[in-house]
Amino acid sequence: MNEFSEAITKVFADKYVPLLAELTPEFRHTLAYNLLGVGEPPKAAVYRPSESEKNFMRIFGNHKEIRDSYESLMDFEVYIRRWPFSNTRVSLGSYMHYTVSNYFSELYILEE
Repeated sequence: MNEFSEAITKVFADKYVPLLAELTPEFRHTLAYNLLGVGEPPKAAVYRPSESEKNFMRIFGNHKEIRDSYESLMDFEVYIRRWPFSNTRVSLGSYMHYTVSNYFSELYILEE
C-alpha cells in the first residue's frame, strides 16, 4: 500500500472504528452481508438508520470515493498510452478530450 492509501485509511479508521460500537445489530448484519458476504441476506423491511448509522455511511462513502478517485488517477497513464482503437469512430482528439476530462473530474473529487 502506498503512502496516500495508508494515510487515508488511517483517517477513515480513526473516524470509523468508534462508530462501530453505536451501530445496531441489524445494521452490522447488513454491513457484514453486503460488504463481506458473511451470513444470511438481511430480511427486507423498512429500516430507518440512526444518526450514528447515517454518519457511518457518510464516512464510509466518502472514504470509498476518495480511494476510488485516487486509484483512477493512478491508472491515468495507462489510459493515455492505450491509443489507438482500431476500427472505431473514436478520433485521437476525442479520446484525449474524454480522458483528460475524466482526469480533471477525479482531481475535483479529491479537492472536495
